[in-house]
Amino acid sequence: MSDDAFFLSGLKDINLQKLIILTIIFKLAIILIIICAYFELPFNFEYYTYNFVYPSDEKFNVFSGFKTWDGQHYLSIAENGYPSGVTSNTAFYPLYPALIRGIGFFFLGNTLLSGILISNIFSILAIIYFYLFVKKMYDDKIAFTASILMISFITFFYTSVVYSEALFILLVIAFFYYFYEKKFYTCLLLSILIPLARPTGILVILPVIAYLFLERWNNKNVKETKSSFLILGFISGFLIYLGVMNYFTGSFFSGFYAQNLFIANNSLSNLIDPVSWVYKNFINIQYTFNGFTTSILNRIIFGFYLVLLYYIYKNLDTTLFVYSLALGLIPALTGNFMSYSRFILVVFPIFIVLALKFQKNSYLLIIPFFGIQILLLISHSLNYWVA
Repeated sequence: MSDDAFFLSGLKDINLQKLIILTIIFKLAIILIIICAYFELPFNFEYYTYNFVYPSDEKFNVFSGFKTWDGQHYLSIAENGYPSGVTSNTAFYPLYPALIRGIGFFFLGNTLLSGILISNIFSILAIIYFYLFVKKMYDDKIAFTASILMISFITFFYTSVVYSEALFILLVIAFFYYFYEKKFYTCLLLSILIPLARPTGILVILPVIAYLFLERWNNKNVKETKSSFLILGFISGFLIYLGVMNYFTGSFFSGFYAQNLFIANNSLSNLIDPVSWVYKNFINIQYTFNGFTTSILNRIIFGFYLVLLYYIYKNLDTTLFVYSLALGLIPALTGNFMSYSRFILVVFPIFIVLALKFQKNSYLLIIPFFGIQILLLISHSLNYWVA
């Protein structure tokens, strides 16, 4: 069966149809929870005024829970473009706000509605691709469980608000879906778009390099030589990003300089001194449950990831292992764990191995995941810090 035929026939899959319905119901529940929290629970005015607010004179309202923190930056960029020089907006990548602006045209310029629709529709598409990807690797039962585990994960609610997680997850899962099916031109397009979506997008080049290296190392007759051009796709996407930043801000590297404006202070230079990284992040620190840089929760998630990394290595192929290694480890080692529980959401192979290990009793993970996610969603929508 061809890839296109498999995709279309997959939409007739009863389990996939159930999954789509469950995803939509949960997303509607997220919207309802945000609205109810606004009317029934105290709002964090201190963090709201401390954070970047767009428009600058806007007072908090029922829509504030859908555009917290990063969402304000994306809406500002979507409506005004990047300001010149280095500002907090400069740290955010251009593809998501560009889509918000483009689709917002059909909603009379309502960028908030555009951003919410993009996040929700793209994340539903991501779940569809994820289910079909896992189903091809294993079967429909494993695929269904893995997808429910992703939906239930504690930070999945970010795919329902104005954040770029949904876009990035869709691009990456679709890329691997078509990469394994040898759909070169679709992969090439996705390889250009991925580095434009998030800072870690360029890291997706690493599993492609690993795949090509292993193919040659094993002396196989590599018929799909066009796959080598995917490396140029990622590089091209990254160069386009640099060109966009230079056009708007006057500097190719303003996005990197802007990282210094945030307390996360993510930088590749942190990789040079791992001893200092361990000392600052685990020893010389006053732990809190979920503070900006002192979160016990983020460090527990990191430990959870390290354990799962072993099972990814044992159960999945090298390509997915390298992806998991790059997208899970590098963000941790280059920063101070700020937002780590959100960053780990894009490491989708963890949900595959969890499904393999907990297929018969997946409720042991799904129930607490959902419970914690609802609590974090309420906190985040009220402008208390969550990832």
